Amino acid sequence: MEAEVFVSSPFEPPLEFERVYEAIADAARARKLTACRVDKVRGPEPIIDRIERLIRQSRVVVADITGNNPNVLHEVGLAQSLGKPLVLISQDKPKKAPFNIRSLDIHRYLADDAAGLINYMKGALADTTSPNETLRAMLVPGSLGHPTDKSRFVIAASPLSYRRAMGKRGGFPKLRRTASDYVGLRGILQAFGLLYEFGTLPEIADPDDYGDDVIEESMNLYCIASPKANPWTSVLLAKHSEKWSPRLGFQADSVSADLKNIRVSIRAEDAPLRPDHWKENTHGDRYYRDFGLIVRGPNPYDKDHMMVILAGRSSLGTEAACVAFLDPAKISEIRGLLETKHIAVDIEDHRQAFWALVSMSRQQGDDKEEAMLESLKVERVSAFAPR
Repeated sequence: MEAEVFVSSPFEPPLEFERVYEAIADAARARKLTACRVDKVRGPEPIIDRIERLIRQSRVVVADITGNNPNVLHEVGLAQSLGKPLVLISQDKPKKAPFNIRSLDIHRYLADDAAGLINYMKGALADTTSPNETLRAMLVPGSLGHPTDKSRFVIAASPLSYRRAMGKRGGFPKLRRTASDYVGLRGILQAFGLLYEFGTLPEIADPDDYGDDVIEESMNLYCIASPKANPWTSVLLAKHSEKWSPRLGFQADSVSADLKNIRVSIRAEDAPLRPDHWKENTHGDRYYRDFGLIVRGPNPYDKDHMMVILAGRSSLGTEAACVAFLDPAKISEIRGLLETKHIAVDIEDHRQAFWALVSMSRQQGDDKEEAMLESLKVERVSAFAPR
């Protein structure tokens, strides 16, 4: 059983706190969520390991701190360390709570008012399981904890300018919408600002400005674009493949007609990787429709940190990867596919590596040439296997 809502509460007196648990479970069901308490779950592992697993898997932790039960307070601390949203309730006055959580919102409820508790919990669960929380699970999984001003989150990108990439003068004739790498840059910064305010915004690094060894430093790294525009992508994928299978990477097409803007393909164990039934070299392939790759897992140079790669065969494929990585609806779809029995990846744990192929189309027949967000599709999702 997986706990979307993990309930931490005292067990004594049993009848009283069983009624409280049932009220929370009723509120969760109203939100189409599953609630559980550790004594409701059986498993072979020690109970302390079971508690950590259930909290890690959960989307939100509800803790009843009535009486300052030591076990409950331990689970509150564990939830905080994993960056989980917390809903604190108590029959006691908030000023009786331990000093380290007294400043947090604590809802005081009456033991004989189940209806009042259910109404409160419905609102609290709606707030803590919002699309923003889905975004957080993908962007900063619980295994990394809550970002602080001392955390090292870095966006690595070297967006090629139109003039550099095409070798042309003058540039675009008019202002264009943000696309490709810039969607990822803007989107990740916007997501951090939304989730954590501006004190924890990632650094932006152009790999061309750094020596080769900098990539080995301990950091949570979002690497955007294929090796055509970002040399760190190939380095990270090669290092990642030393421990994980399949080996993914990018390869220049030997038949590419334009050496200034060479075509690249995505490879898996030296074979072409593409969505099922995808035919290449048809009219508009790569320009009017393309697919991109999302890779997320432990940083190959420091497993306590995370690595993300968002890259496509062309600018449209990279844009597809960036949009899917940051769109709550697509994240929910990817999460659902990862949590099936034959894959069993928990996106709250950055150490469980996975990859996804996503595709998107571009408008044709007018001068806008913009990506069509409604065409974004999750084509394939899979887990990496340790070598």
